[in-house]
Amino acid sequence: MDLSTKQLAEALQIRKAIDELEAQRDRLTVKLNALLGSPSKSVSKKARGSRRQKPGPKAGGARPGSQKYLVREILREAHAPLSSDQILSQLAKKGFKSKSSNPKRTLSVILYTDPVIGKAGRGLFVSKEAAASAPAATKKAATKKATKPKRRKSSKKAAAAKKGKAKKSA
Repeated sequence: MDLSTKQLAEALQIRKAIDELEAQRDRLTVKLNALLGSPSKSVSKKARGSRRQKPGPKAGGARPGSQKYLVREILREAHAPLSSDQILSQLAKKGFKSKSSNPKRTLSVILYTDPVIGKAGRGLFVSKEAAASAPAATKKAATKKATKPKRRKSSKKAAAAKKGKAKKSA
């Protein structure tokens, strides 16, 4: 959609006229409410702010009923660390239906990026909020970082190491 400068100038004039009319309407609404004794309320989007307000610090971006909110709730109520499969089954029990073609992946994004959720071992997750009020053993599990399992030596290296030990003892 290519617009000429003339069309853009006309659109700008129309937008300014609309803004002026909305401002006039708001002033008249305030006067009318003052005459009727009603509290003054502005009606236009500009007056009340067209931007959506961000959730407060307590909400942390999780709206009630959202997947993130339910995951946090499940982990808070859990008495032990849960795996992603266990969390998915709990979500289903709570009636959450994901629109995603890969719900496990969307859950993983929440589990690994949400600052309220902590790892309690390989593939296990806990709520940091619940862990803060729990006994010390649970706190330790919530703050424990996942460690990589130790790799075994390859069979050739292991056999060579055994031969070396056998020669030393003989």
